[in-house]
Amino acid sequence: MEITWYGNNLVKLSEKGLATLITNPSGARPAGWKAEIAALSQPEALDVTIPGIHHLLQRPGEYEIGGVFITALSADAPVPEQPARRLMFGFDFSGLSVIFPGPLEKAPTQSMLEKLGTPHILLLTLSSGISAAKAAELVRQLEPKLVIPLYSTPEELKKFSKELGLEEPAALSVLKTAITSLPEETRLVALAAQNIN
Repeated sequence: MEITWYGNNLVKLSEKGLATLITNPSGARPAGWKAEIAALSQPEALDVTIPGIHHLLQRPGEYEIGGVFITALSADAPVPEQPARRLMFGFDFSGLSVIFPGPLEKAPTQSMLEKLGTPHILLLTLSSGISAAKAAELVRQLEPKLVIPLYSTPEELKKFSKELGLEEPAALSVLKTAITSLPEETRLVALAAQNIN
C-alpha cells in the first residue's frame, strides 16, 4: 500500500489491484490522479459530486467498492431526518485495515471504535477539537501498528510525539507498507504534505 498526504485531511490510499481512495478532497486534486472513491468525514448537507470520482461516500453505511471494504459511521449522535455532520471511516484493503476518524470534536466511544475494528494504520487529525493527550489516549486504546498524524504545525507533531512517548520521526514523502512489514509495536510515521500541483 502507498499512502500520500496532501495537507489538511486529504490523503490518498492506493493498493495494487484495488480501487484508489482519497479522503476529504477539497475540489483540487493532483494532475493525473485516478481515484475511484472519495470519503468525506465532514459531508455536505446535500449530496455533492466531484468530477472524476465515481463513488463519493458521505452517508453512514457499509460499502464494497473495487475490492475495498468500507465502514462509515456517524461520529455524532444521529438526529432524525438529518444527515450525519461528521463521519468516521474504516477501510480494509485486502486485510490491511486503516481507520480515519476525521477531525474529532471529542474522542469516539468504545462502541464506535469496535464497529470500525482494529486498525493496522491510524490516520489521526491533530488540529481538531481533541487535545494531544486525548489523541495519544486514542492511539493507546486502538493499538495500531502505524500512526500517521495529519497536522497543521510542526509544534502539533512534536507535542503529540511527546504525549505518545515516541521519538518524532523524519517526514517521508510517501509511506509504502504491506501487512507483512508492519512493526510489532506502535510506530509513529510522519508524512510531509505534498503539493497538489
